Amino acid sequence: MLIPQPTSYSTAPGHHELTAATAVHAPAEIAALLRELLSPVTGLPLPDAAAHAAELLFTLDTTETELGEEGYRLTVGDDGVRAVAGTLAGLRWAVQALRQLLPPAACGSTPPRAWPGWCRTPRSPTGPATPGAAC
Repeated sequence: MLIPQPTSYSTAPGHHELTAATAVHAPAEIAALLRELLSPVTGLPLPDAAAHAAELLFTLDTTETELGEEGYRLTVGDDGVRAVAGTLAGLRWAVQALRQLLPPAACGSTPPRAWPGWCRTPRSPTGPATPGAAC
């Protein structure tokens, strides 16, 4: 269960593993939040990378007005994690959702370097579902 509860989400087969090579492309404050919340539990540095090379891609797109002020789309698939929002607030909620999707093994006393992932496409409570969007 995600809090706040998404408007909708779907699951699909597959997984994604974060490794020591996993990199981030996001606005500076979102990249910092990803590192603050995920690095301690995964043990990963999550360095910056260009958009085409990043496994964690968090994009601010002000044309995504249908998502509202705090809405976001988050897709986790075999090729990585993709989040899009029209505002930084929406991207912050996407980070929080991703954090909640971490498998229990990622939060143990000895964080693993790589762990099995998930495949979900949650939508924020303020944004509508996107037809056909899935992992």
